[in-house]
Order: sequence, then C-alpha cells, then structure tokens
Amino acid sequence: MKPSIALASVLMLASLGLAACTVTQASSKRKKGEVYQDETDNTLVGEPATPVVEDGGIFDIGAKPNTSDAGSRQSTTDGGKVTACSGDLKPGDLVVVEVMVSSRAGSGDPGEWVELMNTRNCRIDVEGVTIVSPRGTTDNDSVTVGESIELDPFETFVVAGSTDVAQNNGLPGKVLAWAKTDVLKNSGDTIRVTLGKTVLDEFVYPEFKSLPVGTSFTFPDGCKLADRYVAGNPGVWTKKWSLSLGTWKAGFKGTPNAPNIDVACPSP
Repeated sequence: MKPSIALASVLMLASLGLAACTVTQASSKRKKGEVYQDETDNTLVGEPATPVVEDGGIFDIGAKPNTSDAGSRQSTTDGGKVTACSGDLKPGDLVVVEVMVSSRAGSGDPGEWVELMNTRNCRIDVEGVTIVSPRGTTDNDSVTVGESIELDPFETFVVAGSTDVAQNNGLPGKVLAWAKTDVLKNSGDTIRVTLGKTVLDEFVYPEFKSLPVGTSFTFPDGCKLADRYVAGNPGVWTKKWSLSLGTWKAGFKGTPNAPNIDVACPSP
C-alpha cells in the first residue's frame, strides 16, 4: 500500500471513530426535560420541558404533546347525577373522534379501528346505530349495534376489525367488530354513522401517503367538536386533527376508549 493511501485510510478510520464517540456522548448527555424517540418501538421517551413538535407527515402542523388534561370530554355541568337523554338521537350526538387506518402493513388487518363518542351532556343508548364504511358502490362493510349500550357524556366505544384482543392489539373498553377485516381503505374512505334514516355523523378521510403504520389520527379533546371539519363538508378538514402521541400498547400510538388528551389542540 502506498504511504499516501495508508495515511488516508488511517485518517478516515479515525474520523469514523470520532463520529461514533460523539453520537455516544450525545445520547448519554441528554438534557433534563429533553424528549427523544425510542427506536425500538417509536414511542416518545422523557417528559417535555416545553411542547415540542413531532413530524406529523401529511398533517401540516404535526403533533404537540398536551400539557394539561382540559378537553372537550367534561363531566356534567352541575356535577350531579347523569340522566338519560330524551328523544331520538340527532345529527352530531355520536361522532368519530379517532381512527386507526392501518395497524400493520399488508392486507387482512384486524387491528384497524374507529372510536365514536357521545357528545351530549346526558346518557345515550346506541342500540340500533349502524357504522358503515363503503367499499364501493355495491359493497358496504357495516356493523349495527344489536344490544343496549349506554354511553355517559363523552364516553366512547370502538368498532374494529376484530373483538379478539390477540388480533386487535389489545384494544381496551367496549369493542364491536365489522364482519370483515380491511374495512378502512388506505386509499381514503368514508365512515358513516346512522340510526335508521338519520345520519348522525359522516367522516371522510383522504389517502395517506406517509401515515406511520400503527399510529392513529385523533381529534384533540381541547378542540371544539364543531371544528372537526368545515361545516357542511366532512371532506374538508380544519387541520385540527393530529397524529396520536399516546400509547396503549408498546409499538402502537393512539388512545382508544380514552380521552384524547395526549395531543394539544393546535392554534388557528
């Protein structure tokens, strides 16, 4: 080996060694309050000293950790006994507030799910409610609640690809299932919630090109429910939606059947 080549090789190896040392030192000297990403399951580690922005992919504003527990899911205004709502359910009484489009790569995904919330300040019964996700003009995937399920104010239930915790990644709380898997299309879809001929909610999501597998998108509790989308047009979002930061199971980000207080409501 020529001297010049040997010297260059030594210098290159030394440079690589210095770089490795620098990375090791940087990881071992994290400042107090610093938040970083755990590469083993992509969860956030550490408590933020101040809110930080995580890459939100298709979401313009990303996701900001919430610093308080204040949100839209409040107890009854007078703090008294919860009473049953009177009359039939009306549009807006039961709405979509969180969606897991893809819990894993590939087809046959039983771990996708939709979370629906009672927006009333009284108890509702969702028996007879149908949750449908069209798969085309002739084939719909739907599930109709066939039993009495009462939801207190701002309480939720989840519709998933399976009720088996071994398949749906351990979803907590009340879970109903579609008759099929892969109901929620990655290329975009509509989720329609009906009671008879009454449309309680219609939620349209676009095709996601950079949504992380195993991460739900959520409507933060701190946002006004009226801001889920532009009035009269469920296909036009108000950019209040966010990628989830909370984790209910290692490797999965989302807050199924729990308040969406893991992310803050973005400023206008």
